Amino acid sequence: MRTNPFSQPVILFEGIGAAGKTTLLSGITEQLAVRNLPAKRYKQPWFSEQPGPDEMFLRHVIYASDPLADIPDEMRVELQRAITRQRHRMYRDMLIPDLMFLETGVALLDRCWVSTCVYAEATAGVPQEEVARWHEAIPHFFTADLTVILDLPVDVALERSGKRGQRDIFEQEKDLQRRLREGFLRFAEAHAADNVVVLNADCDPDTLLAATMPHIDVLLVAKAGRKERSYGTAS
Repeated sequence: MRTNPFSQPVILFEGIGAAGKTTLLSGITEQLAVRNLPAKRYKQPWFSEQPGPDEMFLRHVIYASDPLADIPDEMRVELQRAITRQRHRMYRDMLIPDLMFLETGVALLDRCWVSTCVYAEATAGVPQEEVARWHEAIPHFFTADLTVILDLPVDVALERSGKRGQRDIFEQEKDLQRRLREGFLRFAEAHAADNVVVLNADCDPDTLLAATMPHIDVLLVAKAGRKERSYGTAS
């Protein structure tokens, strides 16, 4: 996998629904703002209010597929094409322009390619490793400097989403939630060498924020060091 070629840190947050990603990202944004580090958040666009043809197709596959059965070859091919086109647009039109023209700041991704790997396996039966290989061929695609996976027991996640008042389609089936959680943990184990960390999200927001910031601090120091060395080399 290609790594982030830009000096600005890119941090990806993943995990099952109701793990607390939105609240955590708000807290991180506030903490970084105190340090005069602007943070921009990018949300997975597949389930936007105005989906395009690729987004509609992906919804259909994820909602309608039986994870215990192989999807037809033609649907597998079209799934790969839709993911490739959509991810290419996200990087080309959103993420990369910001990283190119902003000298400082941090990019915070609320779900991206890791969810694609995990959800495709849990809902359509396509192995994570295969979906990862699809991403390797996507123009301009690169992985985050740090990936934070928020882990939460399924029963706790369902309780939280129930209190929220409205569950999305993925939060309505306990077995699906279990497969997703196991998928995220399996991904983390397979990519532990790629700065992927798992944090216990079964806690209050302040505790989770306190557990997350040290990982971000280490990354910020490392990225600053690489930036200084690159300037030194250029001179």
